[in-house]
Amino acid sequence: TDTNDEKVYPTLAGTMLFGEFPQTYYPQLFVACVVIPGIQIGDTGVLGERFIDNKRVEGTIEEMITGTMNFLTRNMKNSVIINSQGKRINRTEYPLEALREAVANALIHRDYSTQTENAYVSVYMYNDRIEIINPGALYGTNKLEKLGTATTMESRNPTIVRILEEKGDVIENRHSGIPTMIREMKKYGLPKPEFYEERDSFKVIFRNNSRQQKSSDIGQQKGSGGGQQKSSTGGQQKSSDG
Repeated sequence: TDTNDEKVYPTLAGTMLFGEFPQTYYPQLFVACVVIPGIQIGDTGVLGERFIDNKRVEGTIEEMITGTMNFLTRNMKNSVIINSQGKRINRTEYPLEALREAVANALIHRDYSTQTENAYVSVYMYNDRIEIINPGALYGTNKLEKLGTATTMESRNPTIVRILEEKGDVIENRHSGIPTMIREMKKYGLPKPEFYEERDSFKVIFRNNSRQQKSSDIGQQKGSGGGQQKSSTGGQQKSSDG
């Protein structure tokens, strides 16, 4: 209670940052993670399964970032590379730093208003890509073409951003997330991340090299007809320049 013996209630931001289990009060604010055995929802595996793994990740924003990254890491392929010094290096299918930035952005910048009170963050792992979708389109005057540039961006949740910036272990530098995603995907030799603004949501897509491998395999087949068909992601606008 305060000095006037009036009850003091935590804000949503305070609850999501410091609450013991925020979903007690906000059960809809979680991350739904699913691994699809194909390239679109509805595809099934050899046994008819519609998903390989799924998990409802809950907790504070930091705990959900960690839980989501654990889910992604355990479900992606890993390979061993021998570098020029003969040292064995484990390499994940996607750059973890890029994925972590996208997951953190989805939780930090999502729309927490009553208009999206029943919406949650979605993470889909397909055979050829990962999609991370958060409720709420770009905030205010923010535009796709400004993403990853030095242009000052408006923040939908300034209190959450400020507190996490001060802590330093979740956000290091404001506006550095998307450049980090682009840089890390390039280092891996993978396509640039794709950003889509839809009616009430924002989506980031990370593609692996399965298309390149498939195209190479097809090209090696005698008499193969060339060309791969570009799949549609359904976004109204697209930017892969950040």
